[in-house]
Amino acid sequence: MARRLKTNGARHGIANQIDDLNLHIKEVKELKTSYKLDDVASSTPVEATVDPRLAALFTEEAHLVGIDDPRNELAKWMIEEESKLHRRVLSIVGFGGLGKTKLANEVYRKIQGHFDCHAFVLVSQKPD
Repeated sequence: MARRLKTNGARHGIANQIDDLNLHIKEVKELKTSYKLDDVASSTPVEATVDPRLAALFTEEAHLVGIDDPRNELAKWMIEEESKLHRRVLSIVGFGGLGKTKLANEVYRKIQGHFDCHAFVLVSQKPD
């Protein structure tokens, strides 16, 4: 008799867990319906493109030619005392393949320690 009571208690606990799981499944189904996740075309293949500038970000500084002076000049301009009082925007423009992204990344690496928060974000003409 005592053994039967033990198994009934365990079964009751399992039954409660199953009820909780069923309730959770019902809530998830309702959320799925409300977010209309079935309408999303999951069978359509998404073509992943790799930004050609990405490789430039990982080029070692020792392999770069002629970047020291521009990098140091731009870094100095960004962290000079006056710029702490005013926000600065740095635009690097030119034809593709000149090394604008690499220069920006090198300036970022040089000055990132001067700021509490920092991030390097690539922006493309064709954002996804």
